[in-house]
Amino acid sequence: MACKMEFSEQWLDEELIELEKQMTTFYSQLNSLQRKIARCDESSSRKAEFLQRICALTPPDKYSKLLIDKAVTHKVQIERLSSFRLLMSIATKRRRLSGHKVEWFLNNKRSAQKYAQQKLVDIPHVYQQGVPLSDIQFRPMSVIKPLRGKSAIGIFLIRSEKEIYEVKSGAKLVGFKALSEVLQDFVRNGKLKADSWINEELIGDFHNETFQPARDLKFYCFYGKVAMILEVDRTAGSRYCEWLPDGTLADTERYKGRSFIGQGFTKEQLLQAEAFSLTIPVPFIRIDFLATKDRFVFGEFTPRPGQFNSFSDAFDRYLGEHYLAAEARLSKHAAIEWLERIT
Repeated sequence: MACKMEFSEQWLDEELIELEKQMTTFYSQLNSLQRKIARCDESSSRKAEFLQRICALTPPDKYSKLLIDKAVTHKVQIERLSSFRLLMSIATKRRRLSGHKVEWFLNNKRSAQKYAQQKLVDIPHVYQQGVPLSDIQFRPMSVIKPLRGKSAIGIFLIRSEKEIYEVKSGAKLVGFKALSEVLQDFVRNGKLKADSWINEELIGDFHNETFQPARDLKFYCFYGKVAMILEVDRTAGSRYCEWLPDGTLADTERYKGRSFIGQGFTKEQLLQAEAFSLTIPVPFIRIDFLATKDRFVFGEFTPRPGQFNSFSDAFDRYLGEHYLAAEARLSKHAAIEWLERIT
């Protein structure tokens, strides 16, 4: 085993060294091409095309002042700078440097529900919160979920003792004892970091005496503006429908083979999500709601959604533009407040 590990590490080291050499050569060629294209005849009919192509090849940290100046002059879009993938990664670094972690304070489900309640947003009734598994009082028409969790891991819908469903997989359990054993396994095998749980009201509708769980509506919010809505159907596992705010379907190239045409959202729901996000001074946060026939109930905040790196390049740029615009609005509001204080 030791020899195999040493061989593997040696192979990885050699591969990395070779890749580093290739990247050094690539960046050298890229810098040379940037200079040649930027300085070619201004009257060239193909200069804008060459600029667009070199901008598409250039990583965001390799743009020169000369290249940016020429791109602006020729009205060339520097699309790689408005990448949602890139901006989400930068946001992680920014939080570590500044300690400004509003999003992650709200990522805590207890803090999130308290904040939503302060803003008069409908929330589920909470029976127990922050309790160990041994203290949970299982009951019909309730939801069990971890206080700190992600990707729907450890969330179960209890319709009755004989009808218990795992949200992530759609798997059915029978009996509170079986549920308790599964939850213990989640903690024991490290899928969940802490034995701390929430027991809350199950939101849904009854149709012909059959219970239908609420639809998940996840709003991608950019400081007062919604750019996309993800609708999730959990009646049989998980299926996904992605919407633009105008009610048309979004082409993100995600969830192939797992998509469906959902019921959508109302204008009032969209406006409520936008107004709620405007109270949170961050450029992006996803706000998740549960929608039924009569209720629109807050679920949770998600600062860094799963699969944020899986959008198509075009949709990634679309979300990135919303992110940068939200940052600009935040900066503008801060500047206005500063001017009001000094004048």
